[in-house]
Amino acid sequence: MVKAWLEATTWMEFPYNAYEHKHRCVVPLLNSQKKKFDLKGFHLGDKTQRRDLYVECKRYTTASGQNAYFREFLAIAYSFHAFQKELLGLDVADDFMWVTSHPFQIGQWADLCTDSFMLDVLQDSQYEKYLGPSHEIDEDLARAVASRIWLLVFNVDKQMKVSLTSSELKIAMTQLKREGTSLWEH
Repeated sequence: MVKAWLEATTWMEFPYNAYEHKHRCVVPLLNSQKKKFDLKGFHLGDKTQRRDLYVECKRYTTASGQNAYFREFLAIAYSFHAFQKELLGLDVADDFMWVTSHPFQIGQWADLCTDSFMLDVLQDSQYEKYLGPSHEIDEDLARAVASRIWLLVFNVDKQMKVSLTSSELKIAMTQLKREGTSLWEH
């Protein structure tokens, strides 16, 4: 459902999921481990500027332990980018999206994707395990990764009712040209 909903924006495509394409949904981390995400796709728009997008979907009926899992998600996103930069010499700009069916940390909601929240997570010893034993936090990289974090609340019952169906999306995509500038760049 999340895949269909996100693709119905007409600005994202998710050809890979963790159940059918496990190896394509996995990212390497600084600690020599790997993390599998639920979806992997990309933003549509200028093909020379396309960024990959990894999505973690969480279905909750209460806030539960989401804060700890979201913080872990942030540490993993940073670890992947740091791995690419430090070990492979690549400067990737992939996005990471947390989609949940229930909001959490309501009092902090506006801060959850900020530079300061990301740095707070990375300085928490609980998440050191994703960074490797001798990693020094790159604050500029942490800020860049924070800018690539998406946080969405998805109401299954209501949002699917106001979304394009797959047949409507096929019709719309034949008419739309998504090779140019994306909506958020105007």
